Amino acid sequence: MSIKENLNISCSIVAFSDGIVTKKINDLKNTLVSFRNCSFSGKIIVIDNSKFPYFKSSTDKIENCQYIHNPSNPGFGASHNLAIKLLSDSEYHLILNPDVIIKDKECLIKLFKQLIKLNASLVQPRILGFDNLEQYLCKKDPTLLAMIIRMYKLDLKFKVFEKYNKDYMMLKKAYKKRNIRSTYLSGCAMMVSLRDFWKVNGFDERFFMYLEDADLSRSLNQVRGSYQIGNCFIFHRWAKESHIKWKLKFIAIISFIKYSLKWGLKIV
Repeated sequence: MSIKENLNISCSIVAFSDGIVTKKINDLKNTLVSFRNCSFSGKIIVIDNSKFPYFKSSTDKIENCQYIHNPSNPGFGASHNLAIKLLSDSEYHLILNPDVIIKDKECLIKLFKQLIKLNASLVQPRILGFDNLEQYLCKKDPTLLAMIIRMYKLDLKFKVFEKYNKDYMMLKKAYKKRNIRSTYLSGCAMMVSLRDFWKVNGFDERFFMYLEDADLSRSLNQVRGSYQIGNCFIFHRWAKESHIKWKLKFIAIISFIKYSLKWGLKIV
């Protein structure tokens, strides 16, 4: 099979807003344009979980892009599952956040080549902020201590917690030119083999949001492996809203409980 003639990598994006937020609408449009400008980019499906179709305008001029308004808002993972079920002819797929920019037009083919070379189920590029600083989103399995440290920023107050958090974020192993295997990669940009994705039944829809990416990474790591790819980059705004909004902190805690019931509680 000739890659150049036959490869089309599909994409799904889940968007949500509780009101008209111009920055979010523009972010999604920029995300869509950047994906469409990549070599081998295929069909895009955008699921808008907002009460009103705030993000429709972002998709209007994007070629081969299907917009679905889904105000029932079943959650991040369930919405991606819904989108991917509509892509019956796709083999390789990019799960993407609506606040990501892909500047390297060869990013998709780089990820695809590594997916095949590593015989992996899931690969992820390195993730930089819009300030060009690395976002440390290649992590070890979630633990109770890590959740507490990061939720209350204890690593900024105590050296012992700073050391623990750096180890949790795999600072000595990841974020280099080499590829690194991980059981916890961020849902903001994941390329998956859809054959393997459905082997684990896709995203576990019991997670409304938070840790559904950890769960998927861990599940796919047991199939053929989940990896951060060292020579490929994307740019991500990363709001960190669960660190500042109590409602989202509560949702994050519920997700951790569900994750621990599924995989076993890891305290440290």
